[in-house]
Amino acid sequence: MSTHGSASLVRPGYEHIFERLVDDAGFLWLLRERALRQSTYNREEQQALDNRLETVLQALETGPDIAWSSAFEAAQMGAAGEMFVATYLAFTSVAADKIEALSKLAQAGEEHLRGLVSALGWLPAESIRPWVWSWLHSGEPSLEHLALCACSVRREDPREHLTALLRNKKSLAYAPLHARALRLIGEIKRFDLLPHLQTARQVKNPEIQFWSVWSGVLLGDAQARSALLPLVMQPGPWQNAAAELAFRALPIELGRDWISQMAQKSHLHEQVIKATAILGDAQALPWLVQQMREPSVAQVAGEAFTWVTGINLIAAGLVIQTQSAETFDDAEERDLPAPDTTAVERLLPQVIQRMPCGPRYFLGRTANAQHMQDVYASGNQQQRSVAALELALMRREQILLNTAKKELPSAV
Repeated sequence: MSTHGSASLVRPGYEHIFERLVDDAGFLWLLRERALRQSTYNREEQQALDNRLETVLQALETGPDIAWSSAFEAAQMGAAGEMFVATYLAFTSVAADKIEALSKLAQAGEEHLRGLVSALGWLPAESIRPWVWSWLHSGEPSLEHLALCACSVRREDPREHLTALLRNKKSLAYAPLHARALRLIGEIKRFDLLPHLQTARQVKNPEIQFWSVWSGVLLGDAQARSALLPLVMQPGPWQNAAAELAFRALPIELGRDWISQMAQKSHLHEQVIKATAILGDAQALPWLVQQMREPSVAQVAGEAFTWVTGINLIAAGLVIQTQSAETFDDAEERDLPAPDTTAVERLLPQVIQRMPCGPRYFLGRTANAQHMQDVYASGNQQQRSVAALELALMRREQILLNTAKKELPSAV
């Protein structure tokens, strides 16, 4: 039920309660965003966090105008969490003026856009669909971009509208729209649009080039896969994402060749360790253990060992110390345990015996579709995100599952 115009439900003097609720909702959203990238949250814990956030949002609906004013003021300062809250309130109250204000504010910066797009993925389809339809037909590239962002986060296919946008020179001149359209092609597996990806690789814009390659790889384009090599070799904003994709898409022998090329550049030492983990090469396990003796990369090597073998170093008693984040700000860059290299070396022969060289491994098992499906169903949020990408690469018709999607509420 819409609560637009129901500010009268709030007694005078209670405004501060709604300001606090806005702060709480923004904080919970930020916690949720960080939890999506952490190994400390599983699917059930993520759902519990979603339920907490939903409860606060529903409380805000009893005083939508007061809540909106507080959230929109904070959103203007670049607070992504409050942008999420303001967007939620605008759409649930069906307030056109508020939605239009937010659509303009979304162009102010990445944090504004991030909060708005997150809300577009959270809200019920019936709340946003008329607006997405309107934005798609607006003829205004910035609004068309918002429409594609909504389709992307919800993994919905805008069908002929996406095709039309990719043929519209005015739309493609707006780089954020062009890049998001290319990204969407891969996410939802629009094989008919592969030629647009191949054309876009010639555009002199790094973001457009990256997403044209990224989606091409998801569609199985061998040329796109080869185009990832310069991206994994060159430090920059796309290096990690390129490596995550490349070393999952490559045959293991070719992956080893690429890692050998990376190893020739000393500044890529840490990236080589991460690439080895992504490739899941059991042949490299002794080398990973050697890297644990180098203080600068010991913790990264320990994490890589876990990704390949599935052995939790802390649970197995294979660490010399365990550090934990003391402040919320540190939680995003979580501290990794320092491996006890001597203890890991003693265990290594047993690990090698049960993991013969040849196939790719992920968390101690052969990296096949069934294993990935199991991890997606029951793994932690980090693992589920990886499994979703692996499944999209392994199965031709499998869209890239969105692990950030809100889970259905728990049964009462």
